[in-house]
Amino acid sequence: GGSEGGPYGCYQVLGELKLDFKDAPTSVTEYRRELDLNTAVAKLSFRSGNGMQTRELIASGPDQVLVYRLTSSESAGINCDVSLKRPQRASFQADGKQGFSMSGRLSNGAGGDGMSYMARLRVILPQGGDVRFEQGHLTLSNAKEALVLVAAGTDYSGPIQGKHMGKATRTSASFAL
Repeated sequence: GGSEGGPYGCYQVLGELKLDFKDAPTSVTEYRRELDLNTAVAKLSFRSGNGMQTRELIASGPDQVLVYRLTSSESAGINCDVSLKRPQRASFQADGKQGFSMSGRLSNGAGGDGMSYMARLRVILPQGGDVRFEQGHLTLSNAKEALVLVAAGTDYSGPIQGKHMGKATRTSASFAL
């Protein structure tokens, strides 16, 4: 682990992706968890109320994006808040109607600025529904399917002698979600 005051904010996670379901079921049946090593998809499915719910997660290295796909056959659909948070040095900004960005600059461990980072979160609703940005999170309502996409990058250019910062557009990043 590292600390906020360490060089470049070393070994910090980017943040925590949280989905807060407004109508979480009190009981479920047909609960199933899967991991397909051929497709690299982690899947969760269960029956609640009058329909099936699924959650699928995949991280694409070539596309530098994490995708979380939610589906619901229940009449109420998917109703949840989606947030991306970290404990310090983060600012949030709306990024279109269906997304937001989180960005900041970590400490260099010597009283100055270190590595900068940015994460973008976007929600796509292929079958309709509503999504809006409010107070640092997205609120989804009445969606049958939702794709939550997260991409992140830093300006860290690697463990080289001397200067460690590269271009701000560098897309490689280490983050935990």
